[in-house]
Amino acid sequence: VVPLIIVAALVSVENYLHARNTASELHDRTLLSVLLVVSESAIASQGDLLSENILEALTDNLGDQLYYHVAGPNNAFVTGYSGIPPDNTGIQASHKPHFYDSTYNGHEVRAVAFRQLVTEQSINGWMTVTAWQRVTEREKLAFELITRSVARLLVIVASAGFIVWIALSYGLRPLERLKQSIERRSADDLTPLRLVPPVELKDVVDAMNRLFGQVSRANIVRERFIGDAAHQLRNPIAAIQTQCQSSLAADSDVSLRPSMKKILATTENTGRMVEQLLTSARVHGLSAQQGEKFDLQKLVEDVSRANAVSIHDSGFDLRYQGLERSVWLKGFPRLLGEAINNLIDNATRHTPVGTCISVGMRMGHGQDTVEVFVADEGPGIGETQFSRMLEPFATGDSERPGSGLGLSVVNDIVRIHAGSFQCRTREEGAGKEMLIILPMSPVTT
Repeated sequence: VVPLIIVAALVSVENYLHARNTASELHDRTLLSVLLVVSESAIASQGDLLSENILEALTDNLGDQLYYHVAGPNNAFVTGYSGIPPDNTGIQASHKPHFYDSTYNGHEVRAVAFRQLVTEQSINGWMTVTAWQRVTEREKLAFELITRSVARLLVIVASAGFIVWIALSYGLRPLERLKQSIERRSADDLTPLRLVPPVELKDVVDAMNRLFGQVSRANIVRERFIGDAAHQLRNPIAAIQTQCQSSLAADSDVSLRPSMKKILATTENTGRMVEQLLTSARVHGLSAQQGEKFDLQKLVEDVSRANAVSIHDSGFDLRYQGLERSVWLKGFPRLLGEAINNLIDNATRHTPVGTCISVGMRMGHGQDTVEVFVADEGPGIGETQFSRMLEPFATGDSERPGSGLGLSVVNDIVRIHAGSFQCRTREEGAGKEMLIILPMSPVTT
């Protein structure tokens, strides 16, 4: 309604100006007609005054007092009222009617004057005829026109506002029902909305139902993850408790030392599990576009160098195979470094001591992907077994079982970088290669 009122105000201003012009044109034409009557009457009567009947009839028709003045050659007074309204326009009267605004006896008037050549016995030469009248009636006419126009606009605005109010009240009822349906729900109710929306709201309700479904599935995954995490943490905590009780029951420092080693190993595994749990929780909801530019070649080289000493101390040989150029990507280098560390740790747990572990990277087929690999000489893994190991807390056969989160975390990290995580087993069956395949993003240095 407010924009309609603004438009109506602008239209009213335009209508007021148009009404004034219309009223002025109508009265000017009437005044010109009076001027012609005065001129003809003055000529026909040899300069006598207009009869009272004619002057009264003209005044009644015009509504305002009418005045006239007739001057002969050399501005000699012929007939009419003495004195004429001063003309401040600076335009001399001619054979064409000349209109101007002025004042007469303290009142605003509208005047018209023109010159006419007369060849009569009493008047022979140029005669100047001037007629004028007050502007009261023309202002009144303009006011009536604008008043009617404003009244019509107000009716239109009021009608439009009422129609819009009725339409919105009716049209927003589905939104009100939708709001009430949502307000009646509890915080745990994520079932789809069971209402038939109008066409305009169908997409909104469908989007909300999809969102409810996604949140419901996310809650199920989260609750299952929390349950599995609690179950997995219960075992090492119980083991630490048992080992501590055994240590307290030891008779000497010699028998105490093995228990302390077991406690240390258990706490290290538990700390590793907690760290991977935090990494897994941090990964969800991220997107590679939120990350930073980094050199994947340097990242793989730094991670390999950082693990070289621990791999050697564990009885393995490390072989690094990098590229000779930088490969710039956008993402989270710390998370990708964590993924490579998990693959190296997984290789040391499932590979015979004394064998070689290879870490490196190479360009994929078509040069549109880059592959980071960690290869070992341990037993191969089938597709079904590999798919199962990507689930949280799934562990493989090993004398040094891990937390069961390593490959799951790697898969999550690779997924947020729009890549794929694969396992390739050598044809001879001895050895496997864990692959992180990442798309080449258009990032320049």
